[in-house]
Amino acid sequence: MKIYAKKSGAAPLAIMAIFGGLLVTAASAQKTTPAQEQKSIEESQAAKEKRALKLVQTISLPGVVGRLDHMGVDLEQKRLFVAAVDNNTLEVVDLTAGNVIKSLQGFRDTQDALFLGGDFNKLFVSSLDG
Repeated sequence: MKIYAKKSGAAPLAIMAIFGGLLVTAASAQKTTPAQEQKSIEESQAAKEKRALKLVQTISLPGVVGRLDHMGVDLEQKRLFVAAVDNNTLEVVDLTAGNVIKSLQGFRDTQDALFLGGDFNKLFVSSLDG
């Protein structure tokens, strides 16, 4: 269930909930017209669409087959570290160029990648190897 509330001060004026595809509204003592309710619904939907994630880039991982797991990111150098579980590799992706720059091998069942930037500049990878 998704709940949307429009507030005036401390008390909600109207609460809208979408439950099982049905829109249920409840209003406080203030009366609203159907046009006001519709406007409120449209505003909620527009705000939701504004916050939605949008596809900005697609990057292929050549040679990678099977399941991917957790990812780590290096915001300073714009790299993404992708744990390729079934491939037993950690893929290093250049987010600016949009391609794989390195495929680190030798991991068994790669599970997670954590990158600590700044002064640390360390990459931690978990796998069944320990």
